[in-house]
Amino acid sequence: MTRHGPLFAVIALALVAILVGALLAYAGEGRRRAMAARIGAIAQAHGRGRGPVVAARPSVQRARRAPSGTAPLALLLDLIALDPKAGAQHPAPWRVILAIGVVVGAAVAWQGQRMFGMAGMLLGPLVGAGLCRATFAHGRRRYRERLHAQIPDVLAMVVRAVRAGIPVVEAVRAVAREVPSPTREEFTTLSAQVAVGMQLDAALWSLVRRSGVPEYSFFAVALTLQAQTGGSLAETLDNLADIVRRRIAIRARGLALAAEARMSAAVLTGVPVCTGIGLAVLNPAYMSILFNDPRGNNLLAAAGGMLLLGTLMIRMLIRRTLA
Repeated sequence: MTRHGPLFAVIALALVAILVGALLAYAGEGRRRAMAARIGAIAQAHGRGRGPVVAARPSVQRARRAPSGTAPLALLLDLIALDPKAGAQHPAPWRVILAIGVVVGAAVAWQGQRMFGMAGMLLGPLVGAGLCRATFAHGRRRYRERLHAQIPDVLAMVVRAVRAGIPVVEAVRAVAREVPSPTREEFTTLSAQVAVGMQLDAALWSLVRRSGVPEYSFFAVALTLQAQTGGSLAETLDNLADIVRRRIAIRARGLALAAEARMSAAVLTGVPVCTGIGLAVLNPAYMSILFNDPRGNNLLAAAGGMLLLGTLMIRMLIRRTLA
């Protein structure tokens, strides 16, 4: 095997992992589109001939991920999962995260060039973009989880307000005042949009696009159907809140059942890294062969690639199980 053979194998494995993840994401998007089509069919069937309520709406994920700007810039932002307008969903200012990603990518490219020549510089952009994407995706996932956990309280407040005879718009404003972050900020924006003349259903679908939480689409459909067909809004929202509570409980149970697998993945990932760092501190000459000898470079590239691929596969299997 040539000197750069393991490096090209690592890059090929990374590309295969990215392709598999993209295919799984496309399959999940297909299920979401099918669900949106079913909701749209139900809404249209009860819409008294006024046309589809949900099917005409753009996909939540597509609308959320459609950044402004030129096509190459939009593709780059989608590649690293960055939405500059969604600052609340980022764990840190997005400029800081991008700067860290650039610095880490440059360091990896420099080290890769020293170890593998010009071909090793390809690792820099891969590592930098992967770090940024993982950070932004983690922040968005945590943001959605907090929103999702607060939905039953939001629906309960709206139900109590409606049963007391308070209009839905006033109930939404009460949610913006009483519910903690991050739901407070989202409903504050919703209330401001309604205050300047936007229809409530349009403002709700704007909330769905911003947050990416599918349960808010059910909330929007319930309010839209109630406005068109009448009926008991309080009972509908109460049933929706109960469904959301059950979904949260089922997901929590799934996380508890997958705790052992998650801990195993963390241990299997962390033990080689911690062991290597410890050996480098205790005996630098023993570890220097991995960085100064071509055979050590090959071993390091192969080990890092297999560790990365195994970690990604474990995480993918856990997420697919909990989806």
